[in-house]
Amino acid sequence: MSSEKQNGSADPLPELLEELEPQLKQLLARFRIPAAEAEAMLEDCLMVLIYRQDQIVDPRRWLQRTLRYRCVRHWRQHQERVCRALDIELRRWLEDEGVSASERQGRRRLLEREIERLPSPCRPVLRARLELEDGGGSSTRATGPSRHRSRRINAGHRDPYNRCLTRLMRQLLQNAQSGLEKVKILSASPP
Repeated sequence: MSSEKQNGSADPLPELLEELEPQLKQLLARFRIPAAEAEAMLEDCLMVLIYRQDQIVDPRRWLQRTLRYRCVRHWRQHQERVCRALDIELRRWLEDEGVSASERQGRRRLLEREIERLPSPCRPVLRARLELEDGGGSSTRATGPSRHRSRRINAGHRDPYNRCLTRLMRQLLQNAQSGLEKVKILSASPP
């Protein structure tokens, strides 16, 4: 900022934005931030830059790094919301009282088979959270859900359960898609 002050420029912000515009646009595009949210993020960063300009040594670098951090945080928070919704739906599916007990057991076995195909660090995390460690017995079901539902997920830290749940969901989707492809192939072939 001292070089701009020496040149007599009263407000270096427009020049800084003009200079960094291609890099900032590229950064926002790389993270696929929607236009309205990108504009809000950039405005927030600029407000902080204005208020803290005396404390920031290199505004160019600070602005790029801060915007990148906010983009990463945006997608982590998005993943947290998706994982919370998936967790709720998966639990409802497992505990659905509208189906028979044998159907619920079948769902648990299906999920257990899919969990077995995941990397070993994910298995205990998912089994514990989804209460599959004892095969879905009644002793865990009575106390487990209330304990887990009260757990708050901190958006600032990456949750191992969320990573494992994401892997499980990707695997289930791939299996469903490959199953659909098999059905398409079977239906296309003559009898």
